[in-house]
Amino acid sequence: MNHPSMNLRKKNKTQGATLLVKAMRKLLHKQRNKFDKLKSQQLNEVLIQKPKKLLKHQQTDLVNTGVAT
Repeated sequence: MNHPSMNLRKKNKTQGATLLVKAMRKLLHKQRNKFDKLKSQQLNEVLIQKPKKLLKHQQTDLVNTGVAT
């Protein structure tokens, strides 16, 4: 038999979980934005240093040396 308070508890649990997921997602987006800014800054510095065209493998190297999040 389902007691009304049980349903309430279940609802609160799922609400807490969704809030947690939302917070995590927000944090992830924040980190990704920071990472993108860092990446473009790094790319700009490299382009300033060497104005010549980057080769394909050099571009991927640049992407791979990004900060681990």
